[in-house]
Amino acid sequence: LPDAEEEERSIAGNNDKFIGETVQETIALNSKWMQRTARFFVFYAVGIGFFMEVENWNLKDAAWFVAQTISTVGYGNIAPKTTSGRMFDIFYMLIGILLTFSVLGDITHNIVKRMRRSYSLPPRLNKLQLIVRHVLNLIMWIFIMFGVFLFGAVFFALNEGWKFSDALYFSVVTCASVGYGDLVPQKTSSIWFNLFFILAGVS
Repeated sequence: LPDAEEEERSIAGNNDKFIGETVQETIALNSKWMQRTARFFVFYAVGIGFFMEVENWNLKDAAWFVAQTISTVGYGNIAPKTTSGRMFDIFYMLIGILLTFSVLGDITHNIVKRMRRSYSLPPRLNKLQLIVRHVLNLIMWIFIMFGVFLFGAVFFALNEGWKFSDALYFSVVTCASVGYGDLVPQKTSSIWFNLFFILAGVS
């Protein structure tokens, strides 16, 4: 996480303002990351459309494959079979992985800056205060990380009928972008949920 004192000073200032007085001002304040996010979803849609056309997949399968590809999870339960699909995927995955982690990193960075507003900072930070801040950041991320794990585990345990230990195992494997493929959701509702869970988890 970025931890320079200059950044911390800006968090409390007007330069880090997130919501404006009007819709137009709010969009202007957040135009940079909104544009990057929009490009990401356009790229995502292009991949879905291509694989639906070339591989003759339905929307669910194409979106499911694209999410696995650009997040580097890759469960291995679905893959392109045609030569054109595989050649396209070579370039799509390389560009997509870079774009995905760039956008997710940008979003995560902005969320962290907003969360740090919850505690104030003195004009100068001594060594002890810096250590305390790093410990607080670590604790915050541990709670967020395990919160995501548990949220996914509860959903998959209830929706897929898995044991909680299996659901937790799948959630961690997914968020770590390992994707062994030994457990894969089967229900359509679980697959759609996992499209968003993958992106939230790897971020």
